[in-house]
Amino acid sequence: MRTGLYAAVSGLEQAQRRQSAIAYNLANFGTPGFKGKKVIAESFRATLGQGEPRAHFVRSHEVTDFSQGALDLTDRTLDVALSGPGFFAVRTEAGTRYTRNGAFQVDASGQLVTSSGHLILGQGGQPIRAADSSGLSIDSAGHVTLNGQPRGQLQIVDFEEPYPLEAVGHGLFQASEDARERPAKAEVRHQALETANTEPIDALVAMIENMRAFEANQKAMQTIDRTLQRAVSSTN
Repeated sequence: MRTGLYAAVSGLEQAQRRQSAIAYNLANFGTPGFKGKKVIAESFRATLGQGEPRAHFVRSHEVTDFSQGALDLTDRTLDVALSGPGFFAVRTEAGTRYTRNGAFQVDASGQLVTSSGHLILGQGGQPIRAADSSGLSIDSAGHVTLNGQPRGQLQIVDFEEPYPLEAVGHGLFQASEDARERPAKAEVRHQALETANTEPIDALVAMIENMRAFEANQKAMQTIDRTLQRAVSSTN
């Protein structure tokens, strides 16, 4: 009885985590370069009281899916996509962060920035000035020219897998202290954006299936609860 109750509780916890990840994916589907979250479930055996492990449970944890999204040609001069593994380096108030969102803008100082206003870094950690975006050109290696004049090269960074990156909002990722960089093999695609690597239809289907799993575990707990109540009543 106790084993069944604990199993139902672990199932409810997994369903709650999945629901949170699915809702997050749906809310960010329209964000260029968005990387969806998924929940990984692992089976383990636990000891209930004394003796050898004899109860099977499921524990889950959330991970980011860094798979490539589709490329969408936009013909917008400030749009840049990465085809292959790698990230744009971005300067924030909290330090350097990384993103796949290439929907760039030009700020009041004429520098390339993200949609949130964070500076896009070039090689050497320097910002890239591109005041006249109409004359901007970016080649496959990330070299930026403005009206034929060189303006720098986009700093594209990659890491050893599994990626030691944590999502910190606004499409940005923070690298762990022990993150190991490796040469980026991504090809830069000018006037294009990488779409989210999630599909809303798939997310909606997953949400329905997850709700059914949640309800099944909830009913199992209610059944166990009623059984325990009858057992207690019969002893009185």
